[in-house]
Amino acid sequence: MLNLSLHLDIIIKSQEIKVKIAQEVEKRVKRLKYGKVYDYSLFDDISNRNALYVTLSRLAANGVIKRFSKGKFYKNKATITEFMGDKYKIDTIISENEKWRQIIGDSGVLLGPRLYNEIGITNQNAFVSDVGKYRTHKRRVIIDGSKIEYVSIPVRVTQDNKEILQLIDVVSNKRCILGLEKNDYVQYVKRKLKKFSVSEISNILEKYRIGVKKSFLDNLLQIDKSATLSIAKRVLKPYEREKYETTYK
Repeated sequence: MLNLSLHLDIIIKSQEIKVKIAQEVEKRVKRLKYGKVYDYSLFDDISNRNALYVTLSRLAANGVIKRFSKGKFYKNKATITEFMGDKYKIDTIISENEKWRQIIGDSGVLLGPRLYNEIGITNQNAFVSDVGKYRTHKRRVIIDGSKIEYVSIPVRVTQDNKEILQLIDVVSNKRCILGLEKNDYVQYVKRKLKKFSVSEISNILEKYRIGVKKSFLDNLLQIDKSATLSIAKRVLKPYEREKYETTYK
């Protein structure tokens, strides 16, 4: 009986410690600023790592915080693009690490999983970062410890078209994005459709191969039928766009 009482006492004390740790973590997160990237060294003084990770996982599941990259997170307001506003630039976010400016440069654009993570539509971490460059050879390199894969795109990158190139990448690859947060994804696409005209998007999309065009239009159809039809008329041949015209009608 004594052993049972002692065991129960240990369990109760253990739970009390976990509650105190959870309260401390939540208090620290509450004091953080929206939109600023932090790393987990904020919690280095908490020795009970299991209780810490449980609390952080719960906060992430509830949308209070979101993963930014390996070992880093930010306090979530809605999505990272919302509190950065329409002037959001991927280069501004990754300026936390100046080497990314050198890796991407003016002639490159961040694409793929790292982009999806940084615009807040997935919490999945990217071990390899895709950088799109005009008609480059696909190759993987390591720069300052970061794995980079250069991928070929059919358009020269400019400051004016980077966000459109990223929009095309996000929408056309929607089905391949692991852990996609649908609401954040939809809001991201709607913001870009509001920011850029159908003509601006079409002028770039028409240079892509037919598979990318159709994937982009198929996924866009679920969000904005009118924009899909308008873009289809500009980038597809009459017999290719029949599907979208029929669906819209």
